[in-house]
Amino acid sequence: MTPTGRSASHQRPMRRVFTSAFAAGSGITPILSIVKGVLAREPDSRFFLFYGNRSSGGIAVSRSRWKN
Repeated sequence: MTPTGRSASHQRPMRRVFTSAFAAGSGITPILSIVKGVLAREPDSRFFLFYGNRSSGGIAVSRSRWKN
């Protein structure tokens, strides 16, 4: 199955929802967009991201990018 480039999350404004995602390597890029969108629309929600990579040298996104 080839990727279609489409993803969606069900929006629940004004509710506190717990969401989780798993990503590895460069697969983190679309997940980051989803995380930012969910938290912008649902500010009381929490997003748990599990990210794996072969080595720390290959991490595409550093912790400093997560800070406002």
